Amino acid sequence: MTNYYIRNTSPLMFFLNVFVVNVIIMGTYYILKINDYIPTLTTLQLAILVLCQFSLVIYLIRSTAIVKMEISLSDQRLRIKWLNQYLFHKIDDYDILFSDIKEYVFENDQNYDVFKLTLKDNSKIKIHQSIFYYNGEFDLFKKDFNEKIIIFNLSNGLNNHSIQEGKTFYETKAAIVVYYVLIAVLIAIPIVIIILQLNWRKPSLLASLGTLYFSSFYFLLLVNQHQKPKQI
Repeated sequence: MTNYYIRNTSPLMFFLNVFVVNVIIMGTYYILKINDYIPTLTTLQLAILVLCQFSLVIYLIRSTAIVKMEISLSDQRLRIKWLNQYLFHKIDDYDILFSDIKEYVFENDQNYDVFKLTLKDNSKIKIHQSIFYYNGEFDLFKKDFNEKIIIFNLSNGLNNHSIQEGKTFYETKAAIVVYYVLIAVLIAIPIVIIILQLNWRKPSLLASLGTLYFSSFYFLLLVNQHQKPKQI
């Protein structure tokens, strides 16, 4: 068997860490400020606070939301071994025969490379590798897995053991709906700014607009790429 070592990220634990830390630190700061318990921070002091907040989030994410796993792959089976666990979690290892797999999907977005398995009993397994911890192992696993699935399907012909490649989110009707809604929003924003005469050069607004437009254009690009007919 060939072994691959991947850092798996829990999107839920990731979100909870970011949300809780931001709410606690910024919420405490504003409550103390409103009640005049602390003076207004200078730009330098505020920058230090944000840096400490960011460092704490990174530390908690690394400690509680990211785990190491070993994926072993042979011609007939897939094994997933958890080398450590998420905080307050106990997830069993997996030993899966290819004949028990119904479909699989490899998907990527701004934050994760994702591998999804649907078994014939309709149970699902998901692996999320954060792009910030990219080490090349996921791509090697993806290539090897795809090659072994092709060989497995050819050896079984068109029978009940054939494994299907499922659709990514970007190939679904829901993605198309989001696609056109985003286009409408991106067109409407400049119109609203002009009508309300908002100062779009304000740093906070400019940063928010930059993030929104970058994320939206990336999503639109992914939908366009996945809606194109696959070349055989």
